[in-house]
Amino acid sequence: MPLDVETLMRNCSEELPPDTIAAAIQAIEAQKQYPATWTLSAAAMSVTAQCESAEVSIQAIPTKELSEAQTSDPVISLLLQWKRSGSKPPTKEVRAFGPKPKCLFREWEKLVLGSDGILYRVTSVRKQLVLPEKYKGIVLEELHNKMGHQGVDRTVSLVRDRFFWPYMQSDIEHYVTKVCSCIKQKKPCRDTRAPLTNIVTTQPFELVCIDFLHLDKCQGGYEYILVIVDHFTRFAQAYATTSKSGKTAANIIFNDYALKFGFPCRIHHDQGGEFENQLFRQLTKLSGITGSRTTPYHPMGNGQVERMNRTLLQMLKTLTEKQKTSWKESINKLMYAYNCTRCEVTGYSPFYLLFGRTPRLPVDMLFGLYSDSCFSDHRDYADKWKKGMDEAYVIANEHARKSAEKSKKYYDTKVTSSALQPGERVLIKNLTPRGGSGKLRDYWEDAIHTVVRQMGPDLPVYEVKPERSKGRSRVLHRNLLMSCDYLPFEPEKDSPTVHKKQTKDQPVQEFQECDDEDSGDGYYLYKALPQLPVTQSLDPTAETGSPVVEHQPSAPEPAAPSPELPGGDHLDVIDSPPEMETREATTSVADGQPLSSTSSPSPPLTVLVETPAVDTTSRPHRERHPPRRMTYDQLGIPS
Repeated sequence: MPLDVETLMRNCSEELPPDTIAAAIQAIEAQKQYPATWTLSAAAMSVTAQCESAEVSIQAIPTKELSEAQTSDPVISLLLQWKRSGSKPPTKEVRAFGPKPKCLFREWEKLVLGSDGILYRVTSVRKQLVLPEKYKGIVLEELHNKMGHQGVDRTVSLVRDRFFWPYMQSDIEHYVTKVCSCIKQKKPCRDTRAPLTNIVTTQPFELVCIDFLHLDKCQGGYEYILVIVDHFTRFAQAYATTSKSGKTAANIIFNDYALKFGFPCRIHHDQGGEFENQLFRQLTKLSGITGSRTTPYHPMGNGQVERMNRTLLQMLKTLTEKQKTSWKESINKLMYAYNCTRCEVTGYSPFYLLFGRTPRLPVDMLFGLYSDSCFSDHRDYADKWKKGMDEAYVIANEHARKSAEKSKKYYDTKVTSSALQPGERVLIKNLTPRGGSGKLRDYWEDAIHTVVRQMGPDLPVYEVKPERSKGRSRVLHRNLLMSCDYLPFEPEKDSPTVHKKQTKDQPVQEFQECDDEDSGDGYYLYKALPQLPVTQSLDPTAETGSPVVEHQPSAPEPAAPSPELPGGDHLDVIDSPPEMETREATTSVADGQPLSSTSSPSPPLTVLVETPAVDTTSRPHRERHPPRRMTYDQLGIPS
């Protein structure tokens, strides 16, 4: 049976809708018109080419240069001579070498001279290049600075996998911890800690420590407490205030505290603005009180009142929720309770050391506990009081001395600093608040300072000044300083010259801009200057044919604003008499020479116009029109 082609084609074909065929044709035409696929491929190839060119820019050190560097190195050259000779030097001769050659000769069995003439250290794990001295800086720069300034162990691991040189571990540790600039950003493993210095007092009110404590605002607007502590007796007083201004502090101390307990010999405080002001300084001077202060950002210098703040906060936390809303009412009761309690340092209560008697408490009246001591007269009381106070002061001083020695012994076990010498370079701890979380803030300030002097033979307090600038000197505690003698010296920075900002198209000195709202841009008001000479010409733009202004000695008449076009080509004469318009003057405008006027009498003010012969530049002109009133010429008849 013959094959029916039409039947076969009909059975093997599928008829597609016309819309599908039209969409396929449109897609093919779009690919021909917009070759997006080829554009993306070309862009990817260009990026790859850029990456390849960047990689090629890193040039390797030639092998010949490495070999010559090893040969010229004073340490490696000694070993190369013996290696090339094929014999090992005797032990007696090796002992005469320096420390670094000795370290290198100890690796004799592992040191191999390659076919390229370069010395390597080969072990079962790695093959290390024996690095010459001249390339140490490059290696440390690449494997520490450009690898994220990682620590000593990680940097040593990176270097040890590739290179070897004598005392490599100590060199890397010295660079990472003392030489690299990254120490300005990193916190040291152990904080700087200077030896403890105790403050010694022997009598009441010899030294009074003061400080402000900030709390939540209570009823009445009180949110601060001025805490005053006598250093010898530990007798404390607290005053609630609405602010921490210098006037508030001075009023409490000199109008309340000093009038009740007497003027102290010395007042010790921090460097807060409420104490460091002219009012407080003058009052202490007039009262014969000596002032002292702590170093910046070192609250340990006023430790006794800081410890009192902590105790007071703990006592206030024990109040009920209702009492906490008006904590001012409970301060005096809590302070009385504290002063009546025995102090562990002195062995007596602050109340007893100050007043010489045991305070009466409500529990004494509750159980009828009264003192059995009786005195015949005032003299008898004074004698017994003096005898008891002398004994109490001796015991208190002895207890305080033992407690101070115990504290110093414990504190000094963690001392991690040494005394600084004048001229030594130091970094200052960065404690300046700049907002934000501060997690990316450098741990040390960027500027390097030098030590000027030590403030006392036994005081860990130093005066420092900037190394390269003319900044002010600062007095800081040793705990805020870190020695940095190995950091590279920074180049001196030239002080930037301050230039005044010049505005474009400033008017000439004799013309003043008119601030009138009705005047347009480019209009200036002429201002007569009587101090100018008799004849003077102003030609700020002589080459462009700008107007020439001629001044005469007679008093100038008031001149109306003269319009000047934006191009500055000419000025129209305003309110000039007709006979003056034809007046001419022989002037010279070359090289800024003064103009010479004619000998004939002249008006008080003459404005002459020089118009260029040919003006080929087309500039816009502003036309002035009288105001138009939106109204009718006659009532009821529109125009």
